[in-house]
Amino acid sequence: RGFPRGLAVTCPLPKTGATEKLETRPITAGGCHYEAFVGHELLEKSGQLIASAGLRGPRCALIADKTTAALFADKVLASLRAAGFAPRLITFPPGENAKSLPQLGAVCDEMTAVGLYRECFVVALGGGVVGDLAGVAAAIYHRGIPFAQLPTTLLAQVDSAGGCNTGVNPAQRQDTVGAVRAPGRRPDETP
Repeated sequence: RGFPRGLAVTCPLPKTGATEKLETRPITAGGCHYEAFVGHELLEKSGQLIASAGLRGPRCALIADKTTAALFADKVLASLRAAGFAPRLITFPPGENAKSLPQLGAVCDEMTAVGLYRECFVVALGGGVVGDLAGVAAAIYHRGIPFAQLPTTLLAQVDSAGGCNTGVNPAQRQDTVGAVRAPGRRPDETP
């Protein structure tokens, strides 16, 4: 079955006198094709962009590590609500150790506890660890639900969000359990 177009946002940098112009750029990476949104203050617009990309929900899980959630989750939750979605925040401890099968199971358990079903979607907010963990969770939950990536680091823009690869580390083996899925449309912040 086909997935609606997805999304991702990166590095929520403040405007520096630049225009409010939103650009869309085609991306091809390892056989994945999608569009990236490029502009300023896209976290505040993420709900609108996700809706325009075809994700419907209305329920969704905003997945972030605790550090990133403290910095940016309120903006994204407000934007998702303003776009008509019913987001639930799911957090986990920061760091590479969180990319584990037990943590993946805990995230999927929370997705079930908040009532996500097949028509719902996942939003990954954070760096590469968040993108990897949330991407795998979206790929396996109900055998695959749509997801959006809102990467907040340069590495996440080109790694889990940009490269279409997501993975977790069973028995400390790097990214050996995972999925290859394009994020769909991806908004990128510009300096």
